[in-house]
Amino acid sequence: MKEIMGLKDNPQTLKMYEDAFGRRPEFELHDMQADPHGLTNLANDPVYREVFNSLLTSLKEQLVKNEDPRLHGQGDIWESYPRFMGIRNFGGDHPAFRGVYNEYYVQEGQRIPRYLLDSKHYKAFFEETGTSKHEYIEKLLAKGAVIY
Repeated sequence: MKEIMGLKDNPQTLKMYEDAFGRRPEFELHDMQADPHGLTNLANDPVYREVFNSLLTSLKEQLVKNEDPRLHGQGDIWESYPRFMGIRNFGGDHPAFRGVYNEYYVQEGQRIPRYLLDSKHYKAFFEETGTSKHEYIEKLLAKGAVIY
């Protein structure tokens, strides 16, 4: 790990470090034949503007067709779904719990199956947080969730 972290301090390996661990740009476009490792982002290259615009238009059309919630300001919904892999606790105001919908991000109209509320993950969540099942359901309903 120390060796990897050292890459950011070396001017010769900084780009590799940033590509692997840095924030991603909003859009990326790569010529996979000329650059099979995808190291050069062409999204802002004027030579590729027509290709980029065509692909972006196709993407937006597909998102509209699929009624993607990110187009309606509901992108946070992806944060609400239960995660079943290990979850690190970063603290903060909205901690995540394994196998539990994060009530902070639940969207109006989001459907949550009632049977999940009796799972071992929810039982652990209720015990750890001191929240009752009834209190939790009330919080979800107040946010407009649908328990079915």
